[in-house]
Amino acid sequence: GTDKAIFGYGYVAAASSLTNLVSNTGVVATDTTGVGTARYYLAAAGYGTDKAIFGYGTTGSSVSTTNLVSNTGVVATDTTGVGTARYGLAAAGYG
Repeated sequence: GTDKAIFGYGYVAAASSLTNLVSNTGVVATDTTGVGTARYYLAAAGYGTDKAIFGYGTTGSSVSTTNLVSNTGVVATDTTGVGTARYGLAAAGYG
């Protein structure tokens, strides 16, 4: 919906695949680990009214990896090879 959030991936002494759901009251859930390729300097955006996507980033080398996030906060496994591998990008919803 329009009242929850998710933090994901990043760098914790190395690239990580950690995610944390945020409830509609601002409570941050404990770490969920190991979904998708650990990476950092990636981008994320919401789409539709209740879904999101994490994309691209680096593992030390640029990657063209994306992960869809369902309307219940479940992060899907990697989709790779779509678009040019890159990192340090930005993303935004449109439409």
